[in-house]
Amino acid sequence: MIKESLYWKEPLLSLAKDLRVLSIRSKIGEYDLVQVEKDLLIGFYSIRKLFDTPKVSDEIKQKKYPVHWHSHVGEKLDFLNNHRLDELYDFSKTNTERRYLRDICNWFIHSYIFELNYDSEGKVSGILFTSDKDKNRKIYSLPIEQVTQFFEEVGSNYPKQVIWSRGEEDGDETFEVL
Repeated sequence: MIKESLYWKEPLLSLAKDLRVLSIRSKIGEYDLVQVEKDLLIGFYSIRKLFDTPKVSDEIKQKKYPVHWHSHVGEKLDFLNNHRLDELYDFSKTNTERRYLRDICNWFIHSYIFELNYDSEGKVSGILFTSDKDKNRKIYSLPIEQVTQFFEEVGSNYPKQVIWSRGEEDGDETFEVL
């Protein structure tokens, strides 16, 4: 259990700032790519851990966010062809669904594909990712701005009230976090 959420939330705010800086740079090196990958995985893991506590409001936990995705169209995705995304997914058609942030965290944590998207100027504009379970169905896409928004929302969320109860029959704890 997370005892003090400040130490989990402040790094999320710092990661959001780093992502904003990264999104305005036109050239990033291999070290930066690895650092972004690590930062995003740790950031999404931190959000998921915080969601398991009464340290983030139910409003954020229950909110659904738009996520873009592209259908898998090529041969089965595996270790030998995972670099040929343009052949394996239909990027000419973008679909959208609304998902909980916990789902998005899980996709990142269990990612099989994780690639940065670049705009016409060579700046990071978003992230392509798919989980090991979804890799042969679809690949997701998030703008970098939306990822920074996730980190900022959770990193600055400090609930004002927590209502705790224990079930009389099963003894399970429940929290309402406002």
